[in-house]
Parts: sequence; C-alpha cells; structure tokens
Amino acid sequence: DIVVNIQGDEPLVEPVMIVRLVEALDNHPACPMATLAFESRNEAEYFNPNVVKVVVDRNWRALYFSRSPLPFWRDRGDAIPPFLKHLGFYAYRTGFLLKFTLLAPGDLENTEKLEQLRALEHGYSIQVGLSPMETSGVDTPDDLRAVARRLS
Repeated sequence: DIVVNIQGDEPLVEPVMIVRLVEALDNHPACPMATLAFESRNEAEYFNPNVVKVVVDRNWRALYFSRSPLPFWRDRGDAIPPFLKHLGFYAYRTGFLLKFTLLAPGDLENTEKLEQLRALEHGYSIQVGLSPMETSGVDTPDDLRAVARRLS
C-alpha cells in the first residue's frame, strides 16, 4: 500500500526515520505522499543551496521546498532562526506513485531541480514528518568525506 523511497545520496538513514516517515503518511489518509524534515539552526546549511529547506502549514503539509534560505527571516539579527531541513526520504501511496510518474515536470521543479515540487505544482499535498535526527546528504566531494568520517 505504501512505497518508501530512500535516495542513494542519504546513506545515514536510521530505522526510526523510516518509521516516522510511514507514520506521517499512514496518519494522514488524505495525503498521497510524505517526506521528512529535521529542525535545524545550522547557519552553513541554512545558506547552502545543496541543503533543501521546507516550509509547512499548521498541519505539517508542505507549502514549498527550496534551495534558498527558507523562510527568509528579514528581522533575524545575528541569530539563525530555526528552519526545517528537508531529508531525502519519501513515502507514496502506491496509486499516487503510479500517477506521479506520469506527471510532467513544472517550472518550479525545473528551476529548483527538486522533484517533490512536481507534486505541489499539480495540486497534490505532501505530509511532512519531523525526524528526531538529521542525516547528511552527499551532494559534493566534501559531503562524501564528511559522511565517510562519520561512518569510520
């Protein structure tokens, strides 16, 4: 009934994260897909375009994903505000996954290079679950070295 996708650039996935991801989808039957986020205050990640940020509504449904600092805190001062770091894991209802593969990429997906924006552009909701831990995605050679250090 549910297909879980763990992308290859997220090698530090923990079982509890998969449980939270499936719960996010299972507990919200109206949503066709779910993903995870981790609350962070890491300044380097906030400004890093390789770290995707997500903003959610009051029901933890995704409003938007971006490589830019999101949300933009106009009056933040020197402190980094909390933000939601998107983690590259997805859960789909099987019927929706079959539809999703047929949807055309939109302008936002093509601009940000984020496939989850395809669902939002076509009017589908994405439930966001809060992960108790973060991962380190591997997008650059420096990321690969950092993950290798964590694993050794």
